[in-house]
Amino acid sequence: MSDIELPGYETLKANEIYTKRVKDHNEIIQLSKFTSPDEKKITDFIKKCAREIDNPDNRDYFGESLIRVIQSFPRSEIEKIANSEKNIMKFIKDNSCLDHGLPGRSYLRFNKMSILNSRFEEIMILSPGEERGKAFSDELNNNGKNIADIYLQLNENGSLISSRDLEYLVSNGVTYSHTLFVRGQLHDSRKYQIIADSIRMLYKEINSPDVISKIEDESEDILRFQALRIAEKTSEYFLSKDFIQFIQELKETVKGSLEMQDENSSGNKEDSSLN
Repeated sequence: MSDIELPGYETLKANEIYTKRVKDHNEIIQLSKFTSPDEKKITDFIKKCAREIDNPDNRDYFGESLIRVIQSFPRSEIEKIANSEKNIMKFIKDNSCLDHGLPGRSYLRFNKMSILNSRFEEIMILSPGEERGKAFSDELNNNGKNIADIYLQLNENGSLISSRDLEYLVSNGVTYSHTLFVRGQLHDSRKYQIIADSIRMLYKEINSPDVISKIEDESEDILRFQALRIAEKTSEYFLSKDFIQFIQELKETVKGSLEMQDENSSGNKEDSSLN
């Protein structure tokens, strides 16, 4: 079966990145799919990272950012996470951010963004072949201007949900549900039209599980992202904990110093009375 084609767009990376020149910028569409991780999968991933934090061979698997954050934890806390210590694991679970749909369900992502023509041409020249897809992904994530970022839930067989149900949600301005969520709001009729047109194109061009199966699966990237967010919250918790401890120790030091001054003052008064 042939690769996915989107009408009016040139393929930059088969079944993933497409572009169209519009005046002084390039519109870029990025397709991906993923299965949303559940709480257990995320916490197990963090525990595994804590257990293998000193193994340099795992940097690509866990991601540099996650490793760096966990390495910033007090060593005793890393060991507690690795050993599933009850209190710290409860904190991690309570701060889980499952913001990529329902746990265990699969989604198709349609992300339309734009970058300046000059930057587009620069990437085309500097990033040949296989490197180009990653270069455009990084550019979109860091500097791209969002046009429409749409997540559609997939059925268990990998197909898109009913187009009729989706049309109903979009027409009523629903931007966040278990079956559809859109980054940003439908502020005006133009934004609504862009999203509606994008969804219609998806249903016309990506209309079967066989076609959707060609799209790159980013489940591991989503898992790393969710784990990183929780690790960052945990890091903030440790910092606040250290700060509170520092303030308590400072209070104790000041209190001890004042008590010592009082004792010295009393001693001086007694010496004066003797004289």
